[in-house]
Amino acid sequence: MKLLLSTLFAVTCLSITSCDDAFRSASAVEHEKCVEYGFRVGTPEYGNCRIALENQRMANARALMSTGAGMMQAGQPRVLK
Repeated sequence: MKLLLSTLFAVTCLSITSCDDAFRSASAVEHEKCVEYGFRVGTPEYGNCRIALENQRMANARALMSTGAGMMQAGQPRVLK
């Protein structure tokens, strides 16, 4: 699910006008996830949860972009396993 959200975020951000909306959507998902985990807004634990989820989203986006760049450099499509 996280990979799907990160992929959706990265693909959506290819259109600059959509980046703000994609960020807001990802932020809302991260908020809901932290609340589901039982963290209360305004607490250090909630803040740590949000930071951890954002870091994971950014790492997933970097990995996705890196994979895409590698595929473009090779000049041929590859099937990811």
